[in-house]
Amino acid sequence: LASVARDAKIQVEFDRDKVLSYRLLGFENRAIADEDFRDDTRDAGEVGAGQSSTALYEVTLDRSWDRGRGPIATATLRYRRPASERITETWASLHADDVERSFRDADPHFRLAVVAAEFAEVLRDSPFVEDRSMEELSYQADRVADELRRDADAEELADLIDTARRIRRR
Repeated sequence: LASVARDAKIQVEFDRDKVLSYRLLGFENRAIADEDFRDDTRDAGEVGAGQSSTALYEVTLDRSWDRGRGPIATATLRYRRPASERITETWASLHADDVERSFRDADPHFRLAVVAAEFAEVLRDSPFVEDRSMEELSYQADRVADELRRDADAEELADLIDTARRIRRR
């Protein structure tokens, strides 16, 4: 697999006036301190041709501000181009209007990623999902798999959650 980005790092900065709290789901073993983000001697991830990576954040928005005014977060991507060794940095803003108000109305691929992340949280007994049941996760996974017909990943996740649900009942 050909590498298209070396030492790839992503930093997400939230507007504290709009975001009351946030939590990155997973990636605990890949965290980079803010002060190390632009330190090009720090080893980071490789991205191959055709690969992608997803980071999910659990975010609590302050509902008192105007949804149309400015970004709620800025994501910055920094990486080294393999051929030239040149560092490239790019960024994108996320606005409140980019965020679905309801999980049910969100894109099924996004819901699949959320169900996978919640499943991981349940398996590791995270205190953030103490009230989440395997039955509810299984239901959500089945719904997404039905919507994403012929998506092998969605079907596999639904099967894994169902198997875990049956094992936990024993």
